[in-house]
Amino acid sequence: MSPILVVRDKTGRSVFADMVSQKGPDEWAVRQMTNHVLSLGYPSVRLRSDGEPAIKALLLYVGSHLGTQGMRVIPETLPVGDSQAAGLIESTVKLVKEKARCLWHSACELHGVQDMRQDHPLVPWVVQYAGQLITRSVVGDDGLTAWRRTHGKLKLPRPLCPWGEKILFVEEARRRKRLRQGPSGSWVFSWLWRRAPRSTLWALLRDV
Repeated sequence: MSPILVVRDKTGRSVFADMVSQKGPDEWAVRQMTNHVLSLGYPSVRLRSDGEPAIKALLLYVGSHLGTQGMRVIPETLPVGDSQAAGLIESTVKLVKEKARCLWHSACELHGVQDMRQDHPLVPWVVQYAGQLITRSVVGDDGLTAWRRTHGKLKLPRPLCPWGEKILFVEEARRRKRLRQGPSGSWVFSWLWRRAPRSTLWALLRDV
């Protein structure tokens, strides 16, 4: 099983999760984590880790990329024996895994997703969406989700489809020609951009 990179914003409690090819400063991991941190809109951040060499190396690269975007970055290493901080990290990772398993089994049972091998093309997407779902839907003790806590009163533009559900879509070229019929695919991802609240990224895996 490939490593999973889980990032949690301690202030807003947003959670991001990505499957990566290896531990350490992998190009994909650096780009994803950089984009996640930038999406939060903070002028400065503290990047905290448990001191593992691979994670420290990753944060070094991420901090460098954030610095080029004008963000002030303060690296921190968790003190040995800081059980509260370590517990927060472990509980977040556990929650991401539980959500991903729940989404996967639901897609298999309700939407016909088959072949539960670890290299299935849907696996990286279910990991990402698990983090997104936690950010959007888990309500804290203040009565707010992480999304509302971080982005204010911004409302989601439309209801979410069940993850993995097969839906019809129209490709851009077909849309211009006003052709109504299109191929089908599994709906796997949707995310609102911080700097453009009304624009939404949709991702589908096309059936072949």
